[in-house]
Amino acid sequence: MALGVHAGRRDAPAEADEVQDLRPVRRGRAVRDGPRGHRAAVVPVEMSHDDVRATVATVAAAARRAVDTGFAGVEVHGGNGCLLHRFLASGTHHRTDAHGGPAEHRIRFVVEVVRAVAEAVGPERAGLRFAPGVTADGMREDDAESDCPALADADERSRRR
Repeated sequence: MALGVHAGRRDAPAEADEVQDLRPVRRGRAVRDGPRGHRAAVVPVEMSHDDVRATVATVAAAARRAVDTGFAGVEVHGGNGCLLHRFLASGTHHRTDAHGGPAEHRIRFVVEVVRAVAEAVGPERAGLRFAPGVTADGMREDDAESDCPALADADERSRRR
């Protein structure tokens, strides 16, 4: 099972009030919306720290339910413009708090999600899919080469716990 969390920068509901688009930063742009062509994007809402914590908990709970219903494991989707990818993308992620700035901070949300999923379903049933350098729908990663070592270091630290 791939748990995508969020469709990313391509989100465009039928009616703007149908969804609250949570992102690392408040940015909006036109999006492609299938057969209806281009539509105005939902104006995103920057995630608060409470939103980040709630999202981590929601993903972990969804992973637990997936395994409880028979899935062998859960691969969290962190690429191609999805929410986790947006936190990794230094060129379009402009937070300056604990979840922004250098790679060690930008990976924090991804690490929190993966750790919570691993705690919920067991580390042998948890994985992460990410796509460094992918520029889906205007995403920019000015230093994608920093994300892989930072994520690998975080994984290694987790294994030693």
